Amino acid sequence: MSEYSKQPNIILGPVAVVVGANRHKIPASAYRAKYNQLPVDQVPEGGTAFFSAQVVNPENNPMNLVDMLVRYVVRNSLFNDSYAEVDCAVSDPDTGMLDIYIPAGIMNEPGLHLASIQVYNLDGKLIYQLPRYLEITPKLTSVNRPVTVAEVRFSLRDYPEINNLLNDVEFSDNEIAYCITKPVEKWNSMLPDVGQYDIHNFPWRQAHLGATIGELMKTASIHYMRNHLPYSSGGLSVDDKNKAGVYMQLAQEETARFENFCRERKFELNVMGGFLWLPGPYNRV
Repeated sequence: MSEYSKQPNIILGPVAVVVGANRHKIPASAYRAKYNQLPVDQVPEGGTAFFSAQVVNPENNPMNLVDMLVRYVVRNSLFNDSYAEVDCAVSDPDTGMLDIYIPAGIMNEPGLHLASIQVYNLDGKLIYQLPRYLEITPKLTSVNRPVTVAEVRFSLRDYPEINNLLNDVEFSDNEIAYCITKPVEKWNSMLPDVGQYDIHNFPWRQAHLGATIGELMKTASIHYMRNHLPYSSGGLSVDDKNKAGVYMQLAQEETARFENFCRERKFELNVMGGFLWLPGPYNRV
């Protein structure tokens, strides 16, 4: 048992549970993936978070953490090797359960960051890691306001209570997080190279949001193509997976719109970069 799990729990409602002085346990997102292990952990900008997680092996079985050291590692940027790490408290080593406390200011930039839970033996050798995302949600007063998972879900109206046929979300948090990263990678790979951006500081929010939705539509269309199997029984015909064409059309429209935006913006930045102030003998005349 960790020092946090010994504290009596005081229910505050659906948002958090008091687990000790100035520490509130954040419940897992209801929309995290059920079929893979790449969750999105969240912490408010400048705030702290405390949550539980389970380490599972590739077969999705709990990992035994007896005599293991576990750290939560967050990468600062895709373009350098700086990172932050915190030690995790193993609350139940037999079932791989952890208590993770994210301190304030673990990263200075709001937005998505690559993270992982890393398991070390007593000799300090890394033996296993579990990738995940850490999303630092921006404050209302924050100047840098990257696109968030919640914004993308709101734009798609992807909620169980209004998805009448699914009674669930269509896209998990980690699928949205993954698709948030793809437009930035596309910008960075397109010529001319007039500036590289990280997944948490892409400055054009509207273009980023639309391109993210396009990436989600593309992944969904592939899913529907793979699982399309119309059938009839007792005079009733069912063809609920016949959506690939519509989704792919939406994906192509958003992708084309974003690529056109990138070309025009890169052209503008490239031309602007060609006009530089060069000091000379007449600059003070």
